[in-house]
Amino acid sequence: MDYKITNKQDDDEKINIKKPILILALISFLQYLPTLFFGITYLDDYLFILRFHNYNQNIENLITSFTRGVFDYKNSLYYRPLFLDSILLNYKICGENFMGYHFINILLHVLAVILLYKLLIKIKVTSVHAFVLALFFAVHPALAEAVAWIPGRNDTLLAIFIFSFLIQSIKFNETGKYMHLLLSCLFLLVSFYTKETTFFAIPVGFFIIHIARTEKWKSKNNLFLDFSWIFCFLIWFVSWSFASIKHISLTPKIIAYQLYHKIPVVIQYIGKIFIPINLSVYPTQKDTVYYLGYISIFFILLIILKSKNKNWNAIFSSIVIFFLFLIPSLLIPNTNENSQYLEHRLYLPFLGILLLLPQTILFKNNLKEKHLFRVYLFFVALLSAINFNYQQNFSSPNAFWTNAVATSPNSCSANMMLAVHTKNKEKCEPLFQKAFILNPKQKYLNFCYGVYLQQKDSILLSESYFVAELKNSNFYQSNFYLARIAIKKNDLKTAYNYLNRYLQNNPHFEKEKNDSLTIDTTLLQPEKMQENITKLKELNNPFIDNILMQLGL
Repeated sequence: MDYKITNKQDDDEKINIKKPILILALISFLQYLPTLFFGITYLDDYLFILRFHNYNQNIENLITSFTRGVFDYKNSLYYRPLFLDSILLNYKICGENFMGYHFINILLHVLAVILLYKLLIKIKVTSVHAFVLALFFAVHPALAEAVAWIPGRNDTLLAIFIFSFLIQSIKFNETGKYMHLLLSCLFLLVSFYTKETTFFAIPVGFFIIHIARTEKWKSKNNLFLDFSWIFCFLIWFVSWSFASIKHISLTPKIIAYQLYHKIPVVIQYIGKIFIPINLSVYPTQKDTVYYLGYISIFFILLIILKSKNKNWNAIFSSIVIFFLFLIPSLLIPNTNENSQYLEHRLYLPFLGILLLLPQTILFKNNLKEKHLFRVYLFFVALLSAINFNYQQNFSSPNAFWTNAVATSPNSCSANMMLAVHTKNKEKCEPLFQKAFILNPKQKYLNFCYGVYLQQKDSILLSESYFVAELKNSNFYQSNFYLARIAIKKNDLKTAYNYLNRYLQNNPHFEKEKNDSLTIDTTLLQPEKMQENITKLKELNNPFIDNILMQLGL
């Protein structure tokens, strides 16, 4: 894939960047330095850090992660063991100090930027252009979610492994040294265990090695590469098949249906890359505009057609790479909880856009390199400023969900979550009511509203909402609050039943349920409830104390 530009210029007009890797690392780190002081958003980060605290405390779960789903042991569609392990190790080091998680996110982004620069050099992009493109990647606001939001690290991890995989594959293609082949396989394999998107890294590698570089695919080295990639896929596929997760079958009919209905999302994503003024922490297809995408597509066609000495092979390959890495985002099944097209999913597809730009008039022109470099730096500074402003939306739950409602007003879950986390309590009721209008069966909506009513001391009024939540989602925590309502009614038998269901179905307290000091069903006999409450308090067990306190006992 030859990206070199042959415009003749005097040597004194050329740019010589000293220590480009150090500069890229510093800029990447400083760009996200404010995120060190961010908290969590109470989306997936709350789940992986706080609710999974028992899981994260057990170092043996580094192995368990390879046998379970990412969100749940069995009821999860996603198999991402290395992400779970990264959170577990982070927890071991810094516990629930969120600064430690954000620090690791920044370091991962810095490493991804450096590897991107090296990959661009290997693909024959000139050093100056590789530096500029890596800068765009380092500061682009559409990628902020992958760094500023803790769970976004899954995409930075994936980029690190896939960039490394591509670099080593190219090195083996050039040198034939088997060390590069082994490293290529290693990085591809760990990519598979990071995110399912890796499946599309194989055709991307094929495009870069065989088509864009016009290499003969039947050569010995290339055949070694192809078969080693297939072998890595088979290893992952076997472990994925045996993992305790939901396995869905993506038939050609389902794939065609998904792509047909979600192709418009690609237009929205392209708009966010080239005109990043309509970003959202919680974007939905309905609330995201299309006109910025159409303008961007027209701009892309224009800068390609206006460029000189076009390399159509490289242009075609770059576009294919962008779409290949974006396809997994389009195949995610739509559910009430998964109807957002989050921007961190652009992190890896961005590579295709960066490979396309050197083939356009933005890079292929007769302007002097020094003058052009100043223009590039102006746009880098502009993107950086937008990024600094936008990343603040990830600083706290209130900031996150305020932006979510402002940019996706038709999202039921965004309105619900802002009602839960807003600092302006007068907004709670209107936000909940709007959420009920948008989707009265939204998962957790009845539960959250029930908790809100109990906090307002409307304990009896909340009962119907917890019952509705059990009917809609069977969310186990509803039993806990229904037990509190039953105690309020002095119905100790019903309270016992609800509390017992809560303990039996709570997936996060396995250790406590097996502890001899925890609530024992034989001890909690309804006729002895009041007497046993005193006994339970005397046990001085934090788990029991927490339950009794929340129950108001």
